[in-house]
Amino acid sequence: MAMIVFVKNTAGLPNKYVRFIKWKLRTVKEKFQWLNEARVFLKKEGVKRPIYKATVMLKVRDKVLVLNQKSEHLPRLWKEMYEETQRSLRKYRDKKRQSSKDALKSII
Repeated sequence: MAMIVFVKNTAGLPNKYVRFIKWKLRTVKEKFQWLNEARVFLKKEGVKRPIYKATVMLKVRDKVLVLNQKSEHLPRLWKEMYEETQRSLRKYRDKKRQSSKDALKSII
């Protein structure tokens, strides 16, 4: 099943960053197959020293995971967001496994 990736770039970032974000999200999809949709919202605050904000909404089966990050440097921002995305999906996977194990124990 193909994953839907939506990027809203209100910060006016170059297209190379948008392509890079989409590529990274597709690598996450390869690792976590149950990821259905990803929405990324990019904003810029300030003029002289802009602070970039990224909000990622991940649709995973029946839940929506929302992640937020801020940084002055775009590469650092996306590196932190990429790590946070994988961390939250691992937590979701572990919780899902634990709940299914508990359900099996209660049946047996």
